[in-house]
Amino acid sequence: MLAHLQAVKAALEPLGRDVYIIDAVRYVNGAEAPLVYPYYLVWPSLGAPGPDTALCETNEHTSFLVGVTSVGVNPDQAGVLARNAMRTLGPRGPIPLVVPDRAASIRWERFASADVDRDVTLPSSSRHPAFQADQYRIESVPTST
Repeated sequence: MLAHLQAVKAALEPLGRDVYIIDAVRYVNGAEAPLVYPYYLVWPSLGAPGPDTALCETNEHTSFLVGVTSVGVNPDQAGVLARNAMRTLGPRGPIPLVVPDRAASIRWERFASADVDRDVTLPSSSRHPAFQADQYRIESVPTST
C-alpha cells in the first residue's frame, strides 16, 4: 500500500506544492520546521489496507480508496488546490500510477469533506487553515504472477 501512496505523491509533486503521506511534518536540514502552506496530504481511506500492508507482494487485483487533503490558508486556496489535484488524478477517467510490479490507476471517486482546522492557528494571520478532502479509487493488479 505504501508504494501506492508514494505513487500518488509523485503524481501530485509536479503541481509545485509540498506533498506528505499520512502526517504533515516538514524537515529542513534534518530538523522539524514549520509547514509551508498550501500543501497536500495523501492518506489511506477508512477501510483501505494500512500503509504497511504487503499489498504489492500479493498476486491479486485490489481496489481501494485513498484520500487527498488539500490544505490552504483559506477556503479558496484549499479549493483551488483540490481542483488542481482532481485535474491531475483523473476526474474523467483513470490515469496510470507508477507502482513497482503493478499495473495501477487512479480516478476521482468523491468529495469527502471541507472545513477549517480550528486546532491549528497560522502564526502570520492568527487565522485557521482550511482543507478539502477528496477520495480517489486505486485499481491495482500485478504485472506478473
